[in-house]
Amino acid sequence: MLRVMIVDDEPFIALGISKIINWKDEGYEVAHIAYNGREAMDYLAEHEVELIVADIQMPVMNGLELLEEVRKTRAKLEFIILSGYSDFAYAQRAIRSSCTEYLLKPVQKEELLRVIREIAHKYEQLETREMKNKEMERIYNEHNFKTILSGKFDDHQLDDFIVQNPIFENESHMRYVHIYSNDIMMEDDLEDEERLHKIERVYQECKTYLGKFSDCCILEYIQSEGEYMLGFVFCQKMAKERGQENNEYLENLLAYLQKELGMELVFIAGKPVEQVSKLYRSYSSAFMLRSFQGFCMSQAIYYYEEVINTRAEGVVLCVESLDQLINAVSLNEKGKIKENVDLLFDEMEHVGFNEKNIAINTNYLLFRLIYLAVEQDEGINQEEVMRYISESTFERGINRGSRVHLTKFANEYADYIIQLRKNVSRGILGEIEKEIHQNYAQNLTLRGLSQKYYVNSSYLGQIFRKKYGVSFKDYLSEFRIEKASYKLIQTDLKISHIAEEVGYKDLDYFITKFIEKKGVAPAKYRRQMLDHEKS
Repeated sequence: MLRVMIVDDEPFIALGISKIINWKDEGYEVAHIAYNGREAMDYLAEHEVELIVADIQMPVMNGLELLEEVRKTRAKLEFIILSGYSDFAYAQRAIRSSCTEYLLKPVQKEELLRVIREIAHKYEQLETREMKNKEMERIYNEHNFKTILSGKFDDHQLDDFIVQNPIFENESHMRYVHIYSNDIMMEDDLEDEERLHKIERVYQECKTYLGKFSDCCILEYIQSEGEYMLGFVFCQKMAKERGQENNEYLENLLAYLQKELGMELVFIAGKPVEQVSKLYRSYSSAFMLRSFQGFCMSQAIYYYEEVINTRAEGVVLCVESLDQLINAVSLNEKGKIKENVDLLFDEMEHVGFNEKNIAINTNYLLFRLIYLAVEQDEGINQEEVMRYISESTFERGINRGSRVHLTKFANEYADYIIQLRKNVSRGILGEIEKEIHQNYAQNLTLRGLSQKYYVNSSYLGQIFRKKYGVSFKDYLSEFRIEKASYKLIQTDLKISHIAEEVGYKDLDYFITKFIEKKGVAPAKYRRQMLDHEKS
């Protein structure tokens, strides 16, 4: 609402102006009525208004004097002069002081309405421009943020970024913190739209907590991964603002997010850096650390400097034992797998099952296993392979010193490699597509199909999205809706019957999905298409 102050030394006229039109309907509120210019200035000393409607002849300080005084500090304030005099000298003086409008008394309702509507429209346009400018500024700053994190920036962009984000000036401790949620990322049957909605909830809550540092929170879509990545750039000023230590701040932020959202989250804090120009190193290290996350003891916050610490004295890499195990996995030699696991554990027990030894040997085995999968299919998403491994018994096998668990994992991974080789040669997606087209009305799931065709569900989901550009669940949903559309036009079946025929047991859910895909409800779609055929 725009605030208006009415200034007239005649109370009856001032009241009349406040009542002659419905100010509220026009987007205004009458904030104050003053009876001379001095009273008006006293009010303005402590309050703001967007419009003043003032009489020209008043005691103490008249309308023109009030206008001239106001213009000294409020150049954009709208000002309407009301005068009973038609002397041009008064109007000329008002115009020189940038009077918005000069109206003669008695004020006509239609004329006053015209003027205040023009003023309201001007403010609306100004507000729209300001909103657009703020949005453009936000988008530009977000783009610069991503440029800095990518490491592909020049000196001009770096200087511009620091000007836009002065909190990083003279900052000596900063790091990128990736926010990860198994609840969101590991749900195979979660549609892309639902997944994004959950991520955006985390994004908005994180911005709320960060407050004036909210621009440091970044949500981006990584095309190569087909995934949304969420994180924020932490700097020491954030913690100091709340009188906290750096790690204490991160722990409190994580606790806040988990409480507000009711979901399990993990912070993966990249390498701390001392300059903005080095932030890209923290960013890349956070995602490298995310790869290792599944192979470390489970914790709420992973700090780069604590996890990636494998150069300490006394650390031993059991290269020969590890290579023999990997070779046995590659050849799917189950007997040798068990034998080589025993050899590895014997050597590990000899050098010491301490945290640093476990870390370096785990990482070596991890990268060799990933490379083994990539050899079968160069287009494979390494993140999916890591996810498959982290879901398995790998962690228990190494970190908890269990020969049985590591043997079981190695045997399963050998089968996984065999699957990859078969899938590359036989075109498994053709079979899956045929399955959808023939059995779309049944309860098809990615997990069920992966078991039927002896394919790891994580890998199947990855190659499906790679070929079709959408998740398995979205593809199935679109296919079902297209079949329903055909039945709506070609048959007289009830909508509930059609919903069931294409695989939807819940009618309300079917209608919701149909509207999402077609923009109208099934009944309206049927009428529209039949009317179109008649015409």
